[in-house]
Amino acid sequence: MYKILVIDDEKSIVKGLVKVLESREELELQVYYAYTVSEGLKIAKEVKLDILCTDINMPIMDGFEFSQSVREYWKECKIVYLTGYDTFDYIYRAVNQYEGKYVLKNEEDEKFIQVIRQCITEIELSKQMKLTEGKMLQITDQNKAYERCQLMTEFLGCKNASESLEMLKSIYEEGPIQIEQDFYIVIGKVLGESYKRKNKEVIYRLIRQVKEQYSYFYEVDEMKLYHNTYLIVIQPKQEFVEKQILIGNMLEEMQTQLLTLYEEKISFIYSNQRITWQKLKDQVKLYNTLLDINLSKHMPILIDIEALMEKNKLEDTNHDQYVLQIDKMIMEKRFLDLKEIFESLYISIKNTYELSLIDTQMYYKCLEKVVSYIEKEINYLELSEELQRGYYHLRYLTGIDEIHQFLVLLLKYLGEDKQLTTETEEDMIIKKIEGYILSSITEEISLTTLAKLVYFNPSYLSRFYKSVTGRNLSQFIKEAKLIKAKELLRTSDKKIGDISKMLGYESVGYFTVFFKKSVGLTPTEYRNHQ
Repeated sequence: MYKILVIDDEKSIVKGLVKVLESREELELQVYYAYTVSEGLKIAKEVKLDILCTDINMPIMDGFEFSQSVREYWKECKIVYLTGYDTFDYIYRAVNQYEGKYVLKNEEDEKFIQVIRQCITEIELSKQMKLTEGKMLQITDQNKAYERCQLMTEFLGCKNASESLEMLKSIYEEGPIQIEQDFYIVIGKVLGESYKRKNKEVIYRLIRQVKEQYSYFYEVDEMKLYHNTYLIVIQPKQEFVEKQILIGNMLEEMQTQLLTLYEEKISFIYSNQRITWQKLKDQVKLYNTLLDINLSKHMPILIDIEALMEKNKLEDTNHDQYVLQIDKMIMEKRFLDLKEIFESLYISIKNTYELSLIDTQMYYKCLEKVVSYIEKEINYLELSEELQRGYYHLRYLTGIDEIHQFLVLLLKYLGEDKQLTTETEEDMIIKKIEGYILSSITEEISLTTLAKLVYFNPSYLSRFYKSVTGRNLSQFIKEAKLIKAKELLRTSDKKIGDISKMLGYESVGYFTVFFKKSVGLTPTEYRNHQ
């Protein structure tokens, strides 16, 4: 998905261009807009922009100056200059001096779209060239990468603090990361058994290419931990230490490029909270386990750990209530809800970075109740071979990570009603997305919000939905709006204008055109016929 910003001090121009861009779903654009330079710069600092469409004549700062300010953040951003003046000076400066493209405001929409397509083509070609150029550099670095991987493995198993620090200094001695300063970490796992050897180097090159684009904000270091697992360390540059970091944007970019260019899928888990080197071991283990628990075998996911913790946070923090909740859930066979209880306890235990005695005791007390239920109610032979093995070895497991992985698998298994449903993982995800849309249709629904709901990259979500259902996600949203509009027209006395606003339409006229095109009647005619 390409992120594009449209900026012009004439609101009608902006609204028109945004409408044109959003109507071209095949371009996979995520459209942002602004009416002032200050609004535009705020977006540029928060969003990794691929394309900028800017008016030339604007108050405070003209389009040429504004585009250069944006390129300070995103130096590879493609620029399209918009103007009502067909003069040689403007054309020359736009094309030659500022390396952009030029579109007259009075030209047909198709001309504008043609220029946007050219920008997208150039972006794709540039990505492929950079990956090719990085190939030789990667070959020369293979031995060094192997040594760093070995050192990191030793570090993760080392219990001596001073030795651990020396190991980390050796690992990062030549890199830009300052281990004495706080940093962010990301764990990535490439999916499937089809992980191609030739694409192992591609991952490295891809990470390097993307981190170059974000070099204005922070330093990035990448390392392969295991066969298909990568550790990425991110450190903001001094001037951005206190500012919002764009980790999610960077990871979306990596996922999209890897899928588009090499048909490889990678899942990520990350945090928006910085850590110290002393907490690195615990965090790597925690992230690995949480990613394994939530990992889909077929679909790349993107997990923000703070969002995951918020989602799994228990409504009642009184530990005495835990046992009552567990008993009730077991009795009602609400095993998927039970899984969320255990995940909340697990995250609480792991995130203290030291033994949380109360949470740990509560975890094992709840575990005893689940085991007791299995012994009384479940035929051991009906379990899958993997679960039979895990259950047999449960008494020998001492680490909470291993126990938790088995427990989550078991609760997932028990939570599936084998007789009532033959839903695939894809079907369940579609049902979750569509259910959310139908229940929240009077609220602002963005692709980003829907993607977070199922831990997907927004760009991948669009493709996934279309590949499973055969239609665009935006089409389902329109249908959901139509269903809600009909319901409100039939069952309420709300004004047409109020219904239009509730469903997110800019004007009653636009809503009326949409409704009549879909139903064959205007909203007023439809209401009168009921």
